[in-house]
Amino acid sequence: MSFKYLQLAVFLLVVAPVLLLAQSPTLYGTPQAAFSATSSSGPSSLTLDLPSGGTALSAPAVYIVETGTRSGSPAFDVPSGFTQECSLSLDEYDTEQLFYKVYSAGDTPPASITVTDEGGWTWGAAAAVAYTGIRAAAPLDNGCTSTSESGNTTSIPGPSFTTTLNNDRVVWAFFAQGDVGTSSITPSMGTAEIAVPPCQCS
Repeated sequence: MSFKYLQLAVFLLVVAPVLLLAQSPTLYGTPQAAFSATSSSGPSSLTLDLPSGGTALSAPAVYIVETGTRSGSPAFDVPSGFTQECSLSLDEYDTEQLFYKVYSAGDTPPASITVTDEGGWTWGAAAAVAYTGIRAAAPLDNGCTSTSESGNTTSIPGPSFTTTLNNDRVVWAFFAQGDVGTSSITPSMGTAEIAVPPCQCS
C-alpha cells in the first residue's frame, strides 16, 4: 500500500536459545499492548500488562518491551529492573525504544509495569512479549539493529544483521507515524504478527 507520509522505525532483535536445546525460544503467554492518544505537556505514563504476569515461572523467561512516543522530549524512562537495549529517534519528536528483563525460574513477574515519558506526549504506545527456552545469562544474540525512513513509500527495507547461534528467534519491532489512516502494515514474508498497540495515532 502507499502512504502520503510515513515515518517508520524498525528494530531487529535476536533472542538467543538455550544452547543445549535444538529449538528456538518459545513465545510465552499472550503479548500485551497499551496506548494513549491523550496529549499532555507534563509527565505521562502507560500501564502495560505483562504476558502471564502474576504467575510464577517454571523456566527462565526474557520480557521485551517496545515503546514509541511522539513528544517534545521523546524518551521513556527505563522501567524499573529493565535494561535499555536500543533507542532510535526518527526526528526531534518521535522515538522508539526497546527494553528487556530476564526473570529466573520460580520468579513471579508483575502483572503490569509502568512506562513514563517525563516530557509528556502527543501519543505514547507500548507492547510487551516474553520468551522461554532462552539463554538466561545473555538472552540477546548480537543485540539489535535498526533503520528508519521518512517520505512517500509502500515498503521499508529491514536492517541487516548477523546471528551467531543456531535456532535464534528474530523479533521485529516497529512503529509507524504519519498519514497511515486505517490501513494496516503487512508483515514481511515468513514472519508472524504477534502484538499490535491498538492506536491510530497522528
